[in-house]
Amino acid sequence: MKKILILFTLVATLIFATTSCHKYEDGGYASKNRLKGTWKVKEVTINGEKQPIEAIGGDFKFIFEKNGTGKFLIELAITPKWTFDWAFVDNKENLEIKNIKYEGTFQIPGIEAILLYIPDKCKILKLTKDDLWLKNTDSIPSIIKLTK
Repeated sequence: MKKILILFTLVATLIFATTSCHKYEDGGYASKNRLKGTWKVKEVTINGEKQPIEAIGGDFKFIFEKNGTGKFLIELAITPKWTFDWAFVDNKENLEIKNIKYEGTFQIPGIEAILLYIPDKCKILKLTKDDLWLKNTDSIPSIIKLTK
């Protein structure tokens, strides 16, 4: 009887551990440690169409700090930068980005188009050590795929 109870406990623990580790539909789970770091935007899809972000000529990067702050920057000849606060919301299913502030002294033509890359709230589709996929839940249906 003891062996059956131990075996049942082991199996139940294993099932719980494997299901809780894959919280997001495409893999991974919510963790500030996993989110922190520099993420390069590798692909953006808007209304089902992949956007040619490489045509802009710079690297788009999000930097998430464990304390709930972050930066968005575009590495060009000059590097415009925005700061923001972030948080896991809705039982850690979504990522909220708020208090976006531009840190710069010059005006960038088309700044409104760049801000499309910074959604206010997005559904986390995947969060692994190498990949972060976000689905914009605002008015513009888009998916942003980032890599470390």
